[in-house]
Amino acid sequence: MKPHEIKIWQINRTFIICGRENSTRGNHAHKKCIQYLSCIRGKCLIKCDDSKYSSEIFLDNPKKILKIPNEIWSSQDYLSDQSILMVFCTHKYDESDYIRDYSKFKEFR
Repeated sequence: MKPHEIKIWQINRTFIICGRENSTRGNHAHKKCIQYLSCIRGKCLIKCDDSKYSSEIFLDNPKKILKIPNEIWSSQDYLSDQSILMVFCTHKYDESDYIRDYSKFKEFR
């Protein structure tokens, strides 16, 4: 691994989301905050969108950790009952960091 590929991020907020089967959470982007997601129980489908391209990532094992960079719109679909998603954030909660309207997100990008 090249030295420039290594980067240390300080985690400033951690939380857990308990999702019900067929529910969706998220549907927002962060201007600055980077998030790391791990489904520690159950199954989640994570949808990410940069306003031009989108992708779907299936999390079903706590060994998988997904990094969601800032300025990426994301949502989480909970595919099994009592799924638990662990989220690690580089920034403390700040409502002004959120973009909650997709049309405003597209303008922002």
